[in-house]
Amino acid sequence: RLAEMMRGEVGMESEAGHGSVFWFTAQLEKQTATVAQERPAWEDVNVLLIEAAGMDLRILESHLTSLQIPHHSVSSADEGLERMGSQIGHGRPFDLILLSKELKENDALDLVREIRSTGGHTNPPILLVSRKPLGDEDGWNKADFAANLVKPIRHTHLVRAMTKALSKDPSEKVSTCQKTLADQ
Repeated sequence: RLAEMMRGEVGMESEAGHGSVFWFTAQLEKQTATVAQERPAWEDVNVLLIEAAGMDLRILESHLTSLQIPHHSVSSADEGLERMGSQIGHGRPFDLILLSKELKENDALDLVREIRSTGGHTNPPILLVSRKPLGDEDGWNKADFAANLVKPIRHTHLVRAMTKALSKDPSEKVSTCQKTLADQ
């Protein structure tokens, strides 16, 4: 039906032992103007990514790289604290932290407490990355996070959460971003 609505056709060619080919045609109108997608300038943003799972780390790094966002990646809470201290010592503290909730034991929770206890300009917004939405689990406080991104993370959710977390407008708040059936 969609192809018909677009003044086209749908077809299939099949040959035993050789497989099938499905095809469609559509008549599209040439666009006269390019619609530029509004995207913040992130070249001056300094992001720390803390993720222990190798594949999840590569996926998040891929998202950040495709957005041309400078970032530093570590795989443990201890490495994260060390990198934060180093960046502060060089006068370039992190602007944003992407933190996996699934670090070993309570490392992620302890790291959040440590970051929040420092206060001041070294207290960047944290986007919590988790396998399920943050609930009322022991010790976790939703107020500690700019957003809770639920795996698998959609590119649009990451962009939206980062934009709002880095916004200077305190009314800009993000809650849980997760994939739903409506997103598929």
